[in-house]
Amino acid sequence: MLARLLLLLGPCLSGALAADQQFGSLSSTSQSRSYIVELSDGQDAASFYSQLAALGISATPRVNMTYALFTGCSFDLEGTTFSGLRSVRGTVGDLSTVKHIWSNEKRTVDNPSAQGTLRKRVNSRAALDAHESLHTQRQQAANDTWSTHVMAQVDRLRAQGITGKGVKVGIVDSGVDFHHPALGGCFGPGCLISYGRDFYENKTEPYDNCNGHGTHVAGIVAAQSNNPYGLTGVAPGVTLGMYRVTGCAQSVDPDLAIMGINQAYEDGSDIISISSGFGARWSEDPVAVVMERIVEKGVICVAATGNTAKQGLFPITGGSPAVGHGVSAVASVVNTLVPQNLTVSSYTVGSADNTTTEDFAWQVGFRNTSIPWAGTYALYATSHDSNVANDACEPLPADTPDLSNYVVLVRLGSGCTYEDQSQHLGAKNAMHIMFYGPAEM
Repeated sequence: MLARLLLLLGPCLSGALAADQQFGSLSSTSQSRSYIVELSDGQDAASFYSQLAALGISATPRVNMTYALFTGCSFDLEGTTFSGLRSVRGTVGDLSTVKHIWSNEKRTVDNPSAQGTLRKRVNSRAALDAHESLHTQRQQAANDTWSTHVMAQVDRLRAQGITGKGVKVGIVDSGVDFHHPALGGCFGPGCLISYGRDFYENKTEPYDNCNGHGTHVAGIVAAQSNNPYGLTGVAPGVTLGMYRVTGCAQSVDPDLAIMGINQAYEDGSDIISISSGFGARWSEDPVAVVMERIVEKGVICVAATGNTAKQGLFPITGGSPAVGHGVSAVASVVNTLVPQNLTVSSYTVGSADNTTTEDFAWQVGFRNTSIPWAGTYALYATSHDSNVANDACEPLPADTPDLSNYVVLVRLGSGCTYEDQSQHLGAKNAMHIMFYGPAEM
C-alpha cells in the first residue's frame, strides 16, 4: 500500500485546500559564512570546536546534529573576511575529524512558475451552479469526483477503501496550524498531527501562525471532511508528523532541514515529504545525502521539483533533495478546474414598474478578509463600453458625481494598472469599486 500512496503524497498536488505555492528551488547569491560539517565516526561537536580554536579559527556554533544516519554540526564564521573564507573552508575540510563540509547559507524561496497555467472560463452562472450543487457534492462524498483526485487517480484508491490508514507521514515544512478543524484541531498522541517538533524556534509543538505553507501541505495530504466543501486530503486516514524548519519569511536553513528530515526518520515515519528545494543540482548536497541514506533504509522520501520551470530545462530537473538517488521527485500539476470562493449578490435594472433582478457571483478583493461592505447601492459605470481597454486610466471628467454612495463598475484593461484606476476613482471619493474584465485573467 505504501508504494501506491507514494503516487498520492507528493507535496505539490494542486487543489487540496488552495492552489499550491510550494517552497520552490533555492538559490545562493553570495559567498557563504555559514557551514555544515559531517564528523567522522566517534567524533563530537565539542572536540571539533576545540580543534578550530587551536587553529585560530573563531566559529560561532549554530546547531549540533547527532542522529543514527548523520552526526555533525553547523557554525558561522562571521569574523572571517570574504577573502579568507576559501582558505578556512579548505583547512576545516582537511581535518581528519571531518568527513564533509558544505555551505549552510540561508536560501531565499522562489514561487513556482505561473507560465503555462491552464484556466477554464469562470462566469457568474457557472459559479452559481457550483454553489447550488455544493450540498449534493457533500452527499456524494463517498463517490470521489474532485478534479484533483481524479487527475491523480485518488478516486480509484478511495473506491477500494484505501485512505492511508496505518501510515505515518512526516512533513518537513513551515509548521502547521493544528488548531484548524480540518486538521484535527489538536497536536499530540491521538490527534491527526500526532508527532513532530519545531526546530526553527526550538519548541516542542510545530505551530505555524504566519507562513501557512505547511498547513496547506498537511491539508493536501490529510484534510478531514469536516469543512464546508466536504473536501478531503489525498490520504485522510494517515497519521501526520510535522517538523517546522522555517519561519514567517520565505527562506530555509539547510541545517534545520537536515534535522527535520533525520528526526522524521527516527520518529518512525513511513513516508517523509519536503516541499523545498535547496538550489544545488547535484546529489552531493547535504540535504540530498541525508534523504538518500533514509531511502536506503526503506523509507519513502518525496521532494518537490520544478518550481523554477521558467528558468529553463536545467533548473526544472530538480534541486536538492529531489536530485538525491532514490528520492521521489514530484512536480506540481495544474488543476483542470480553478476553484474559487465567490460571493453571490444580485443586481436590479429597469423602471419602478418593470424591473429585472439577476444573480451574479464575485470575488472579494485580496486585501479583504471578509466582505467589506453590504447593502443596496446605486451603480455607476465609468464607461458603457464593456470592451474598453483604458477605463478610468485617466482622471475622471469634472462632471463626475461624488461616488462615495455608489458601487463603481470599472473594466480592468491593458491601458493601466488597477492601482492607477483606483487612484482616479478615489479622487471622486469612490469607496466601493467592482472590477470586471475578460473571462480569463
